[in-house]
Amino acid sequence: MFGLDPEEERELARLQGGDGADAWDEAAELEQAAAAVAMLHASRQILPLPPALRARLEGGAHAYFAARAETDRPIRPQPAPVVSQSAAAPQPAARWPLALLAAAASVAALLGWWPRAAERPDPQVVVAPAAAELRQKLLGESDTLLVAAQGTDFAKGASGDVVWQSRAQSGWMRLVGLPVNDPTVEQYQLWIFDEAQKHPVDGGVFNVSASGELLVPIDAKLRVTKPTLFAITIEKPGGVVVSDRERIAWVAKPI
Repeated sequence: MFGLDPEEERELARLQGGDGADAWDEAAELEQAAAAVAMLHASRQILPLPPALRARLEGGAHAYFAARAETDRPIRPQPAPVVSQSAAAPQPAARWPLALLAAAASVAALLGWWPRAAERPDPQVVVAPAAAELRQKLLGESDTLLVAAQGTDFAKGASGDVVWQSRAQSGWMRLVGLPVNDPTVEQYQLWIFDEAQKHPVDGGVFNVSASGELLVPIDAKLRVTKPTLFAITIEKPGGVVVSDRERIAWVAKPI
């Protein structure tokens, strides 16, 4: 309540290692040790995904990003090198007990986890199917919808089709001859008109980087039960929540 007297201040400075920096480092070491123990303990309670579910998830993810590999190429900055504090300067002798505590906690947690890891079977290596294979598999289902498409005045000569299955909420667009776009200026956006929805459902934003045929997965933001029209519009980068439908480039209407 009234502050420290000179003797107490000297005692506090001695306990903190001079300027208090060591106290912060010691607390960080304890937190890291606790986190290591918690993470390894949690890993013992997580059950592996069933092989069929893992294959489906990996296959869908592979196809989703493969379709955009040629169009979306973000530049990832290289992380700056991290210089370990322990390598930069020697630590005082008082730091050894906490360092040993952190190491001991990690080793203890690892020893508790190791037998369980050894009991687990070898993970299966699953090769994700390509986009064309996934689309063909969807076409093989009896309740899958296949709709032919054509371009408008904004994409003259374009064609293709839509494959959609409401049960799985999954589908593909096969785009042929859709004009290449500049992602910094405009992007394509799919809209799905559905009898059960008042407004068109956003089906995802994408780019076309080369002429020819392109397979793009449909990413419906809401559930689609009975689609009545698939339309691609030209929007600003990033897409829009509600389209003014002034630039419709491609349509597919179920019969």
